[in-house]
Amino acid sequence: MNNIQKISGIYRLYLSDKNGKEWSYIGASKNIYNRFTIHKMMIRKMLKNKDNLLVESLRSYTVPAHGASYYKIAIFMIDNDKKITDLKMEILEEKEYQKIEDIEPTEIKYIEKYNSEWEGFNGPHAKQFKYIRLLTEAKYQYNKILFDQYLKLNEDKLKDQKLSINAFFSDPKKIEQVKKSLKKGQLKHFKIYQEKIATIENILKNEYSRQFKTIEKNLRTGTNPFPTIWFNWKNLDAYFEKNFEVYKNYCDQIIEKKIKEYN
Repeated sequence: MNNIQKISGIYRLYLSDKNGKEWSYIGASKNIYNRFTIHKMMIRKMLKNKDNLLVESLRSYTVPAHGASYYKIAIFMIDNDKKITDLKMEILEEKEYQKIEDIEPTEIKYIEKYNSEWEGFNGPHAKQFKYIRLLTEAKYQYNKILFDQYLKLNEDKLKDQKLSINAFFSDPKKIEQVKKSLKKGQLKHFKIYQEKIATIENILKNEYSRQFKTIEKNLRTGTNPFPTIWFNWKNLDAYFEKNFEVYKNYCDQIIEKKIKEYN
């Protein structure tokens, strides 16, 4: 492995299920071949402890945030009688980059191409979390404009140790007063972040709710949505909370089957 050329860019891991359909994981690395070696090492560790992996993951309807893809790949291998030697890797695009943000748009492009959030091992919902990060940043900048302006108008509050952003944003009347006092330059930036927030929230609400409803329909008709169930639905948003019982009931059926198989 040391003699293999160091290649930076986007790669794909993939496995075929029992019907021959390929399931993918899309990743980015500054040393793709070294990353592939690490991936295989981590999955081997999962497979050595497969009984605990299956029962504990399914029982809690979740996989850890760290290493989620390894869990999903390992469970997929067990379900489809695959071995580490069946895991394939291909380089999709060679590309040098400094920060992950520089290559993320390219990675997302391939995630969409191979549908690897819904029929693969990325995520859970890689694009969704990208938008959530952007939404968090937009809301932070939006709130910062308001809060900085509030402090300019109320210099005495700078010395008040009890002053908190949470307290400020819990008072709608105070917020409206500060909005009205924004100057032209501040107002321009404020409106930009307002529009950005509205756009991202619209994407999350419409694009992802449609996909969630498709999963719900599959569950009700007995179609296996694997591997989109391998994380904690309930902690994401109101839509998941509303429909959590549907996913929970489906997971319960899988748990009963797996416990019988591995006990």
